[in-house]
Amino acid sequence: MVRGNLQCPHDITNEGEIRCQATKVSWPFAAFGDQELFPNLTAKVTAQIDAICLYRPFAEGNKRTAPVAADVCLRLDGYRLLPSDKVESFFWSIARGEQQLEDSQAWLKKQVTPLA
Repeated sequence: MVRGNLQCPHDITNEGEIRCQATKVSWPFAAFGDQELFPNLTAKVTAQIDAICLYRPFAEGNKRTAPVAADVCLRLDGYRLLPSDKVESFFWSIARGEQQLEDSQAWLKKQVTPLA
């Protein structure tokens, strides 16, 4: 489907808000002047997790996408998300709005390990 000159995949929640969704998902890279709002890797990944779980840029699979996206970003920087039975329930709790950003970041720090 095409809107103006912007091609819209069918899995986007609301085609009329694609630019708004893109802005929300790019939140980890936000800055005020030259001061980054999320200055380190775990802060950026936590912001990314929250953006995907809370703003739901896709019609389906946001809670499945968030941990995969987090793990990919961590791996690109030489880290990984530890596999655990608690990961899925934690991401669900973020999606339900039960976690504050600071709590999510503290949890993530405990779940990250360097790649071997």
